[in-house]
Amino acid sequence: DDSKLEGKLDADGTLTVSGSCSLYLDAEYWEEYKTRKSEVKKVVVNVSGVEDISGAFSEFENLESADLRGLDDSGLANLSGMFYGCTKLKSVDFGTRSFEAATDLHGMFAGCASLKNLNLGSFRTENVTTMFEMFSGCASLERLDISGFDTRNVTNMSAMFSGCKSLSGLNISSFDTGNATDLSYMFDRCESLARLDVSRFDTKNAEDLSDMFNRCRSLTVLDVSGFDTSNATSMGGMFFGCSRLKELDLGKFDFGRAELMELTGELPSMFGEMDSLEKLKMPAGLPGALECPYSLTLPAHMREYWKDTSGKERKAIVAGLSVPMTYIRVRTQIYVPAPKPAPKPASKPAPKPGASAQEKKLLAVGTSFTDSATSGKYRVTGALSSNPTVAYAGPSDARARSVFIPSFVTYQRVTYRVTSVAARAFKGNKRVTSIKTGAQIAKIGEGAFENCGKLKSVTVGSGVTSIGKNAWKGCRSLKTITIQSKKLKSVGKNALKGVYKKCKIKVPSSKAGAYKKKFKGKGQAKGVKIMR
Repeated sequence: DDSKLEGKLDADGTLTVSGSCSLYLDAEYWEEYKTRKSEVKKVVVNVSGVEDISGAFSEFENLESADLRGLDDSGLANLSGMFYGCTKLKSVDFGTRSFEAATDLHGMFAGCASLKNLNLGSFRTENVTTMFEMFSGCASLERLDISGFDTRNVTNMSAMFSGCKSLSGLNISSFDTGNATDLSYMFDRCESLARLDVSRFDTKNAEDLSDMFNRCRSLTVLDVSGFDTSNATSMGGMFFGCSRLKELDLGKFDFGRAELMELTGELPSMFGEMDSLEKLKMPAGLPGALECPYSLTLPAHMREYWKDTSGKERKAIVAGLSVPMTYIRVRTQIYVPAPKPAPKPASKPAPKPGASAQEKKLLAVGTSFTDSATSGKYRVTGALSSNPTVAYAGPSDARARSVFIPSFVTYQRVTYRVTSVAARAFKGNKRVTSIKTGAQIAKIGEGAFENCGKLKSVTVGSGVTSIGKNAWKGCRSLKTITIQSKKLKSVGKNALKGVYKKCKIKVPSSKAGAYKKKFKGKGQAKGVKIMR
């Protein structure tokens, strides 16, 4: 590396990085500010020759603005995690940079909880292959211009907009998803989106569509009638929590590879908490009957049932039909309820003097809480106001089959970084079939997934550095483990004991040799293979 870089940190918090770099631009290369991240409020980059800027300003917790107009982007391929966890970042100026050489944008702005406006209209993305978690956790983002995005070569869009709960509009009608295999959690918790045009999405190669529109609570119209799901193995939670959606046409959906989803468990979760759903079209040839979705909040004086197009009352979605069937929800009043007395206004206690809203709600280390938006349980591990952290302690929904462990979770107006999966978080879970971890997860605790008998696939995010002992011990159905991290330093004893005898562990090509040594002798059968 022939880097000739200079970093200058001014008294006002402006960090200016200048010079040339033949390969990798990383914050750790500048000793002057390596340990002074918290002092940096603005970065100005005037650098040429760089090919990899991944994680360069990751977790600069007080960074508010970035000026990249002087960055030479002619050979820049990797921008992943560039501003990961910059929770106070409010503006980024790319000038006319097009980043046409970029191949990896995953997690580029993940966790930038203060960003409200982002203009990426000049980006040329025809060479990009992954946009996993690109805007995940951008909770304040209201306007996003990605009108110039060319996604023809992108294979992973999982959690791309997950947690963008303030985004009220998103133009992705021109997205080419023909090569995408993973669209899971793509719009997860985009709670303000009222309309979303995915009618032109090509999903013929999509294998994972689980939780794709999870908790899109403002959606009133969604056209997925053209989706090709012939290769989809997971669709659990796909429309869960779309509480304002009135119609859904799945008449052409193919559930043939969905492992029956398992039809008695994961499929019903597709329609969970969809209290406004009035019309549901289901395909012919369903391999098993499904219970019709019912409201969990229906008042006692109301009756609810479903009927088919012939008017026949149905308690279940019929299996094995030769043609698609449309179901209509009917609600009738059984009796007139007595009026309720007006509630007395609640008095609010006066705030303590000298405490900010964030400080008042910041939880102490060891405190546990449940977040309904991510269906997870968490335990606070760090209570610094500049960098609050939590461990994921398990799913709050005992019925969950497909679980995504996010990189960030917001609770009582505080955004916490999720840095680990707690010891025994899923131990003995008899439901979960697939698990993915966000890129901020650094540690997989001891026995985190031990004895999850139905667990079939696990994706470990790009931030993991350690995997505890007995991590997957007794996961007899576990056939695929995908390791995205290039930072893995340790794998504990018996981490793979009892996994499926022909389990495949997919690792980054550049780490294949090193990771074979790390996973050697961890209790697995001889047929378990490490693959690139």
